Formats: sequence, C-alpha cells, structure tokens
Amino acid sequence: MLKDIFNKTIGTLIRYDLENYSDLTNYIKSYIYCDGNVQSVSDKFYVHRNTVNNKLKKINEITGIKPISLEGKFLFYIAIKIGELYNL
Repeated sequence: MLKDIFNKTIGTLIRYDLENYSDLTNYIKSYIYCDGNVQSVSDKFYVHRNTVNNKLKKINEITGIKPISLEGKFLFYIAIKIGELYNL
C-alpha cells in the first residue's frame, strides 16, 4: 500500500522527469519542505513565483493531485517520507 502511494505521486513525477528531462520532483519536494510557500521555492531555485506556480500546475496535470490543496500536500509529504524510508 505504501509503495502504491509513492508510485501514484512522487513515482509518477520521477518517471516523467526521466522521460522529459524536467525537474518537477525537486520542485514538489522543495514546495513541501517550504510548507507550501511559493516565494521560498522561487528564491531557492532563483526563478519567478509564476514559474513555481506553473510547475505546480504541471504536477497537478501529471498526477491528478492538486499540490496546493491540503490533501495534496499531505499525499506528497507522505510519499516523500515513504521514499526516504525505503530509499526509493
């Protein structure tokens, strides 16, 4: 069940990043670790806030999970922790 949660969230982004040479996984991890603060993520990556918002929209399109919602943040947080726990 835990691997299923991981695969439907972060796992999907990892596969997308590998196929499309993107960095959505890093953005969602930073977004979660920055407590959903878009400005903090934009400062970390030296990009405009709109770039971060566009990445979050793309994450929503790919996974079907809205990362700006409380449920979405929770799912991604759990998936990140599962990945850390199992070295995925």
